[in-house]
Amino acid sequence: MTPEALEAIFVQREQLLQIILERIGISALTHSKQNSLLVGPRGIGKTHLISMIYYRLRAVEELKDRLLTAWLREEEWGVSSFRDLLFRILRALASEGAKGQVVEQRLASLYELDSGEVESAASGLLKELAGKRTILILAENFDDLLQKLGRAEELKLYRFLRESGFCCMVASSPGPLARVFPSGSPFQQEFFRVELLRELNFEDAVQLISKIARYQNDRELISLIGTPRGRSRVRALRYLAGGNHRAYVVFAPLLAHESIEELVRPLMETVDDLTPYYNSRIAALPVEQRKIIEYVCEDRHPVRAADVARTCFIGPATASAQLESLCKLGHLQSFQIGEGRYFELREPLMRLSFEVKKQRGKPIGLLLDFLRLWYSPAELKQKLAALPTQDPAEQNYFPPLETLEQLWEDPRIGECCGEYNASVKNNEYDKALKAAEELAAIRGLKQDLIAQAFCLLRLGQLEEAAQVYEKIIGSNPRDSEALRWHAWILNRIGRCEEALSSCNKSIQFDPDSGETWCTQASILMNLSRPGEALNACDVAIRLDNRDAVAWTTRGAALADLELFQEALEAFSKAVQLEPKNAKARLHKCAALIELNRPDEALEQVQKAIELSPAEAGAWVLKGSALCRKEQYDESLECFRKAISLGEDSSFVRYKAVELLLALDRWCEAAAHLDEALERFARSENPDAGDTGALIRRLIPSLFDPKILQLSIKVLLLIYQKHNMLGALGQGLIGCIPDVMSSSAFSDEDASLWLLSWRMMAANFREFHLPVRLLDSAVRYRETHDLGIFMALPQEERKLLETLVGVHVEAIA
Repeated sequence: MTPEALEAIFVQREQLLQIILERIGISALTHSKQNSLLVGPRGIGKTHLISMIYYRLRAVEELKDRLLTAWLREEEWGVSSFRDLLFRILRALASEGAKGQVVEQRLASLYELDSGEVESAASGLLKELAGKRTILILAENFDDLLQKLGRAEELKLYRFLRESGFCCMVASSPGPLARVFPSGSPFQQEFFRVELLRELNFEDAVQLISKIARYQNDRELISLIGTPRGRSRVRALRYLAGGNHRAYVVFAPLLAHESIEELVRPLMETVDDLTPYYNSRIAALPVEQRKIIEYVCEDRHPVRAADVARTCFIGPATASAQLESLCKLGHLQSFQIGEGRYFELREPLMRLSFEVKKQRGKPIGLLLDFLRLWYSPAELKQKLAALPTQDPAEQNYFPPLETLEQLWEDPRIGECCGEYNASVKNNEYDKALKAAEELAAIRGLKQDLIAQAFCLLRLGQLEEAAQVYEKIIGSNPRDSEALRWHAWILNRIGRCEEALSSCNKSIQFDPDSGETWCTQASILMNLSRPGEALNACDVAIRLDNRDAVAWTTRGAALADLELFQEALEAFSKAVQLEPKNAKARLHKCAALIELNRPDEALEQVQKAIELSPAEAGAWVLKGSALCRKEQYDESLECFRKAISLGEDSSFVRYKAVELLLALDRWCEAAAHLDEALERFARSENPDAGDTGALIRRLIPSLFDPKILQLSIKVLLLIYQKHNMLGALGQGLIGCIPDVMSSSAFSDEDASLWLLSWRMMAANFREFHLPVRLLDSAVRYRETHDLGIFMALPQEERKLLETLVGVHVEAIA
């Protein structure tokens, strides 16, 4: 690929690239030679990074006269000795710069020497070419290179690099490190700065595909990748290929394919192209290791040596030794959990070679799962039904319709739920919104849309949140809760008549909701209809006389009707119900000011400021109360404090003018008045929900198992009636961190919680994953045994690790 193309699609490793370039710069400009080793599985982007190092160095003017670069071939098949390697380095230097022909001639002359003199002459020629410069050697597949050399020749290379003083190296290897640095190797890790290359995470993958789309000017892909549908398809690719860089580059053009035939045929052609590569790697293994690889491929979660020994009919010691060998060869990676060790594939794509071969006459399982991720269930059925009669050769490509009826859990759902919960917890609502949008695109449950609307509200995107609720209402026009929230949002953005219409419909379908009557009262207040608002508040209070919001809204309606004593009584009731509610105290303060009781007003506003010192409205009311007491200096300072906190209304500006006049500060008063009139006299209006919370409410019932189980059953039946069990399951997953908290749950409580959910939800397939995760979490809470996580598929393990607050790191 061209340097421009490589730059255009470079992701994730800019910081690492700069670090390596700095090391090379130090090597070129000083006597200190620093060497780097890049380690990561095939397809992780090692060659891309090596290429970026080469091309970036060519553009550094400071190093042009201080550095020579010898970029060896990716596979140096002809190297079997240190002498051969020296010739390959000289050949690479000959291809660089204007003096390449001279180097070629000098290199050719070496072939005329006696065999015993060639190595020394080649080394001398390298030193002569270097002069006062440093030679940078870029060597890929370094582990294979060392194995071809053998131990004696490897030692020569080590001494040459150590003692020459004019060479440094950037090497790469698929690893693992035990293969690069076997026992007895002179190249121990301290010789290199080792960089373990990590896989692409989801956001990295989205960025990579976005860059590919922009570089190729693929407008369709550019448009798609920013949508929930596009992001969900990237997750489908992750299911197929993990975090492998090369796989995303290969599969990126498929993202915009809507036709199942346009998608499957090139996908399977790519799979067919990859299969011989993996088959050849497996074929080179001894038969026992092949059996082990096959077993690991077919078992999705990490396995133990005992599992391998039992399934492959080999002794435990042999199984352990063979697994260790496969790790050194780079086929497997292992996890040390307590005293146990677990193994899984290092490259997920290797599973393809077994999938393709074992499914004779049947659809490829991995492909079937991939299609389920790519299309919605309805889309996939429609597209399969519309396919023409299949050729016999293509029968494996397209699964029959009946296979789609089998129970199947979409791994993206748990992943998105985890991202959503983590983002909300960290107040990263833009990230949470993307996860909620993907959930809505994948399964489209009401709770997914509610989560989406919640994020939009937090981000201040009220119009978009209203549109989400309109979508919910479109699916169920009798959804009173959605109608209420729709009304609340419309009221916030000033579409009050529409808000009232939506609220009235909500009341029609659920007249016993105090929250809805309270929302109606708020809307009527914004429509300047305080009498009707007062009636709505009375209904809300009759339904729930402990609703502080209803009492606060009632007080506001009475204040608009200038019934300030009655308003004070309503606000006092709100404060009594919620003593730490700063807003309620401010309302009470305003009523006391209207009743000309400034001392009592100051007492209330001071408590409000203690509760919320950054509340600008509190300082306005304090200033107003002080003004009633004719304490004008203090009052003015309060208004200035309010302005500094963002309160810049016409009332504040004109009040400041009034106070300045009262203080006989005419010049300032005149300037402030001029500014206020300029701004406000010419203005347009001239002036002079949550399933997690529901589930947490069941926690107090832990004292009585029967009540708890009955409560769970009721919740399950209600959500089943509305086809929202998936959303309830998401809430149960979100409560796992609560279960892990010793302050909220005792060990006995946690066990009872798990037992109750397992008993009540056993017959609901939507709860298979949530209960499985909860079971693993409770067992980990009791034992602190990380081995429990190894019984879970990789996607579920990663989700649970986030919820529980642990991270299991691969060691090889």
